[in-house]
Amino acid sequence: MSPVNSDRAYVPIYLALDKKDWEQASPLLRTLGNRIDGVKIHRIWDELGAKSVSMIRDLGVPDAWVDLKLFDTPDTAAERAEQVKKAGAKILTVHAKGEVEMMMAAVKNGPELVLAITELTSLTAEQVEVGGGLTPKSAVLHWARVAKLGTVGGVVTSALEVGMLSKRPELKGFVLAVPGTRSAGVDVNDQKRSDTPYNAVLAGAGLIVAGRQVTAAEDPVTAIEALREEVNKASDERLRLLQEMGKKKVA
Repeated sequence: MSPVNSDRAYVPIYLALDKKDWEQASPLLRTLGNRIDGVKIHRIWDELGAKSVSMIRDLGVPDAWVDLKLFDTPDTAAERAEQVKKAGAKILTVHAKGEVEMMMAAVKNGPELVLAITELTSLTAEQVEVGGGLTPKSAVLHWARVAKLGTVGGVVTSALEVGMLSKRPELKGFVLAVPGTRSAGVDVNDQKRSDTPYNAVLAGAGLIVAGRQVTAAEDPVTAIEALREEVNKASDERLRLLQEMGKKKVA
């Protein structure tokens, strides 16, 4: 999978299955198939290991993102990243707070796209500030810059900070993956720094992670189709605005 460019018209949607085991997840994946671009797994990887990736693909889902959030020594990160690559998954997550050497080791040995976590979307602004002494935007920008030095392909960030990152010239070409979004009228649950998928994509998100908006829906197919429509509209609008900006610069 090529790194996702937030300037392009198509923005992938990955489904988060973090708390679901295989028995719970497999009927949902069989139903959704290639209506989603991939799934983000954690518990299923713990349960089934490397074979989980091929099992996911056997149900018609195109891709797997192994959300290990590695935060360890470079040697250990390299070893675990290599196992994810051998399994055939295309995306792996690490913590930017693991610093440059660890991220570089994961990139060297891991799958096609390594994404670094900046600040968790479940943290409030106050929790981010207490933890590092910086506002959420300052903290996210700091860790995104560290991640760039670590040679990863992009970062995971909240919808509230993605617009700021998308404007930074030093982060050009970075994949900006945004979890924790909720469409208007949908319960945000435990997400503390959230916005709608439309606003996230309009601000520059290059990949959207869908969660309970789809997994807990009475009709998951209708839910993912509505989400895809929302994301496509935002992506097309962003592309239109970028093209207008380009024409003004030429003029």
